[in-house]
Amino acid sequence: MVPSEDLRLFWVQALSYLGIPSDPEHLVGPIAWSFAEGGWLQNAARFNPLNTTMRFPGSLAINVAGVQSYPAEGLGIRATVATLELPAYRSVVAELVNGDPFALAAAVGASPWGTSAQAIVACIPRARAALGLDPLSASPTPTPLPEELDMIAISQDGKTLAGVRTDGHLIVATVGPSGTYNDGGLVDLSDRGGAVNPAGGPWTFAQS
Repeated sequence: MVPSEDLRLFWVQALSYLGIPSDPEHLVGPIAWSFAEGGWLQNAARFNPLNTTMRFPGSLAINVAGVQSYPAEGLGIRATVATLELPAYRSVVAELVNGDPFALAAAVGASPWGTSAQAIVACIPRARAALGLDPLSASPTPTPLPEELDMIAISQDGKTLAGVRTDGHLIVATVGPSGTYNDGGLVDLSDRGGAVNPAGGPWTFAQS
């Protein structure tokens, strides 16, 4: 297993390439993401904690999905950064800049990367411990919401909310005329079914 210090140094350099501070609080999110992905830690993808498929000279695919193993740490860092700089991951990089691991988890979960937000959140205490931070003083826990939603993201205009339900389904809600999120505007994107209404409504969602 790759020592946590090696993973920390990897991300110190990767964040530096992206122009992002590499203080412990900014490192919590990417290290938790790495723990959730398991690249390099739990497979043969050397120097590739996020399991990117970006090819570089000398890299080799370790599985049918094309996850790469890199011959040197510098190549793995460059490949990871190059992947993050793709247009599809602009929101992910924005949350790396912000340094909030919960917001990063939500952004990754909503991106094409494939790591679930819940998996990353579950690894935040471990990441904080690996960095010598108190896991109990982590970034604020998202406000519990009706419908058992967590990991919320709210649009800038406050009219759209996205959350991951405890069963892993991605839920998107739109605000109604009264300023509440109602049954008709609650959609389960994971199974692309119709309105989801296991708990009734309408509800007012706490916004911070």
